Amino acid sequence: MFENKLYIQTGKVKDVSNQIKRNPNVELCAFKDGKWIRVRGKLVLDDRFEAKKDMLDKNPGLRRMYSENDGNTEVYYFDELEPHTRQLIYELGSFLIFRKNCLKMLNNTAYVNDFSQTIY
Repeated sequence: MFENKLYIQTGKVKDVSNQIKRNPNVELCAFKDGKWIRVRGKLVLDDRFEAKKDMLDKNPGLRRMYSENDGNTEVYYFDELEPHTRQLIYELGSFLIFRKNCLKMLNNTAYVNDFSQTIY
């Protein structure tokens, strides 16, 4: 979260960056402690230094790979955010099927994988 908005980060050289530019309507899924969250909305690029720095400062794993000054880091915030949460009661095998289905391209919506550290 930065300025009361949910942000994600990627690199300009990644395929997902081009997918988001072509279609900014994105759905994100994450799982923790038997609960999952799904958020859907339109991503908006925020090219400000402060937004990039905040994202990288809060995520040491990303900080090791990216810099706010590297010319590659992109951060986006969700506009028109639609959150959905559920208590997951499936067995592990069923969850794996759910997760696989959750992270693929459906109906021209780019499903971005594994930004879960940003959500919790």
